[in-house]
Amino acid sequence: IYILSDKENLSNQFKRMIAKDPYQAMAMDSLERNQVTMIRGKAGSGKTMIALNHAWNKVERRGARLVIFFNPAPSKDSQELGFFKGSLIEKALQSSLGTMLKSKFGDEYIVQEYIENRDIEIFPFTDLRGWDSSSDRETVVLISESQNLTSELLKMGLQRIDDKTQVIIDGDYHQQVDRDAYLHSNGMKRASEVLRGKHLYGEVELQNTYRSELADIVDEM
Repeated sequence: IYILSDKENLSNQFKRMIAKDPYQAMAMDSLERNQVTMIRGKAGSGKTMIALNHAWNKVERRGARLVIFFNPAPSKDSQELGFFKGSLIEKALQSSLGTMLKSKFGDEYIVQEYIENRDIEIFPFTDLRGWDSSSDRETVVLISESQNLTSELLKMGLQRIDDKTQVIIDGDYHQQVDRDAYLHSNGMKRASEVLRGKHLYGEVELQNTYRSELADIVDEM
């Protein structure tokens, strides 16, 4: 087990974050050093947990807010169940993003409380025009499941970031994507091409999964 003793994340919500391998350690290091970090990896590699641990450490210790951008696209070949009823937040909590947040934070009501306290803010890309990240609170923006974004959508999100805001781009652009458009205009790939080598940017591809032996086996399907 690799431990970044001088950079480990500690929070009341997620407890102690310890890197399980050198790739996770590099991702944690990039989050400490860079304004923008792209964390790529398969499901179960820990990319979202690393991102949330880092962001939530800032929420608890420094009064920051976590802002999440997401594109509510259905998985490829799946059938949509129709429109969700309710407010934007209720719809978000019924989406794949809501499922992820409830899983990581442990309870829907905990997530709702954080949203009501504005510790978490959620924006689908459909509502992002006109928004910018400037705030009296430190801000961490998590762009979730970014393989579901075209170059233009991810560009729109990144153009709304000021110099004081940290950005985490998470996803897996090798994953089977939701719509054919993302195969030809993949935002993660284009962002990597444009940002790689810039002083404010770091990128790590996590190599190992820790979900289950079954998950590793069916990855060959």
